[in-house]
Amino acid sequence: MIDAEERRSVALPLAGAVVLAPLTLHFAIYCCLGGWFSTWSELIEDFDGWVRLSLVLVGHVHAVVAYLAFRHAREIHAASTPDLAAGAPRGAVRALGYAALASLLPGGVLYLIPPLIVLATGAVILPVFALARRRALAERQLIEA
Repeated sequence: MIDAEERRSVALPLAGAVVLAPLTLHFAIYCCLGGWFSTWSELIEDFDGWVRLSLVLVGHVHAVVAYLAFRHAREIHAASTPDLAAGAPRGAVRALGYAALASLLPGGVLYLIPPLIVLATGAVILPVFALARRRALAERQLIEA
């Protein structure tokens, strides 16, 4: 029973984090850069435009990274406890690489701006993958004890 739930207990929070964290990070930066002289409603309305533009330009990147989060969870589930303790699997770097490649799709038109933003945002979010691995390892060690 516990074994059957491990993959889902890693995959769902990880996928949620990697999809929502970029927008949360962008909102924080947006507030710092443009929010000093705006009312809250103006700030939210202006950020809605950023989210719509982001959806058009890199919405597919969120889908790619969510898929890779599920794949990373599958690899964590398949790895032995000693392998998890050693630090494998390495899904974070793969996710960042594929996200950057996927963001090249509109990037040719926009002079590589989307890939640069994706790389900068993704670099901040990379630790979430390691956190998922450490959490799964800690849970396994508790169960095995």
